[in-house]
Amino acid sequence: MAVIAYDDNDDAVRIASASPYGLSGATLTSDPGRALATARRLRTGTVTLNETPNGFGRHQSQRPRP
Repeated sequence: MAVIAYDDNDDAVRIASASPYGLSGATLTSDPGRALATARRLRTGTVTLNETPNGFGRHQSQRPRP
């Protein structure tokens, strides 16, 4: 996963949408409405909300048990 600093939400959308590797993305925020609004603006194949793609980076306590 790559993390890039940004100044504001518009800057984050601009950076994410400019990537030639836009197969998937994620929005992480405590405001579900903001996450959805941002996700709708991204030019990418899929977007996860408040979770990293494929669950990478979850806390141990959040992982499903076998």
